[in-house]
Amino acid sequence: MKLAKLYIPAFALLSFGYPLTTVAVTQTDLPIGQINVVLKGIYGSMFVVSIIASLARNSIKIPIQTAPLFLFFLLFGFRLVVDLFLLGAIAPLSSPTYTFTYFFALTLLPAFSVALAFEPSDMKAITTWVFGVLFLSASMIFVHFLQSGSQFLMAIANERLELRGEGEVAARLSAITIGGVGCSLATMSIAQLSMHMRIQGKLSLVSSLAGMALGLGALFLAGSRGPILAFAISLTIVMLGLFRTKLLRKNRHRDISNRSYLLVLGLMIGAGFALGQAGTMFVALDRLVNTFTGLGSGDQAEARIIIALDSLNRIFDSPFFGSGHLALNNTAYAHNSVLEALMATGLFGGMVFITSLVVVFAQVWKALTLRRDPLAFPLAPIVISMLVMSFFSSSISQSPEIWVSVFLFLTITARTKNKNCLTQVI
Repeated sequence: MKLAKLYIPAFALLSFGYPLTTVAVTQTDLPIGQINVVLKGIYGSMFVVSIIASLARNSIKIPIQTAPLFLFFLLFGFRLVVDLFLLGAIAPLSSPTYTFTYFFALTLLPAFSVALAFEPSDMKAITTWVFGVLFLSASMIFVHFLQSGSQFLMAIANERLELRGEGEVAARLSAITIGGVGCSLATMSIAQLSMHMRIQGKLSLVSSLAGMALGLGALFLAGSRGPILAFAISLTIVMLGLFRTKLLRKNRHRDISNRSYLLVLGLMIGAGFALGQAGTMFVALDRLVNTFTGLGSGDQAEARIIIALDSLNRIFDSPFFGSGHLALNNTAYAHNSVLEALMATGLFGGMVFITSLVVVFAQVWKALTLRRDPLAFPLAPIVISMLVMSFFSSSISQSPEIWVSVFLFLTITARTKNKNCLTQVI
């Protein structure tokens, strides 16, 4: 592998490999939290090497589509430095050094790396790495579930968080992490099954079906609202893109498989059965149903509403320059990327961020309607689902899996064009 291509495994492992590495290390006596810190350092080093190798080629430029998001991240980074080192605004379980490193070394640096290093010929390797790491991560989640049994279910159903270790180096397998991996794997598998193609000539129909089943299992096992909603929205947009292409682009009709209709029908039947049996067969799903039906009365829902209201108040307190990236007296994230952007950077930065989101969704739609390299099609629903989760369950400064994926997808759509034929027909 060329050194510039090191960003590919680094991206896949950083964005989707946390359950894989965390559960794998639990099988040993090694300190899990410390090992995960070391792994993140390795990933960061791989991105640095990729940047150096890319700059040596003297021919790579930053895609114009990524410019608004890079501008916002620079503004947000400035706010972060001020908050951490001048105002002392520190989120729970984080030190200034930890938050600073997570944002600059594990979000902004990888984004810069993929924007520099990506070439259209990388598409097969990227999709293979992403699917492979997602599949292994989801598999490891079920390995841990089988080993922990009822303890795992109770942690998901009640505490929503499983901890290993203490403080910043604690290894966490939360419902959001589990559901996010399941959502990404399921949507990617469904997108692959909706097309007449294989990834790198090796990803068969069987592996896509297995990935869909494994992803849906992890998604419902987590029982978290954000990933479930992200999955529903992502799948809906994928189907709309397919229908639009079939109706209006006859020359691309042959590339779309009729399996997509059967997949949606099967998911509807399966979801109905799962919801009907939630109280007796699926502990985590039972909690999910309860959180939706009792949305206004649950502690989690009330806490999120309080945080959102406080975020709005902070925006109104300093609408032009921003007042900080944390809400509730600098002790909690807004749990909504748009609110966090407006809080941190004011109206100017917030509008730049919103403009960036519009650009992202426009590029996703082009990919879903096959106006870009079809190999980008399975990655599009992952980007949708991650952005949806950023509106409910994440922070800008500590969610590299979301923002590095977005930067990569913008770079892909900027440097690839529609191809007249797909790689291989199943």
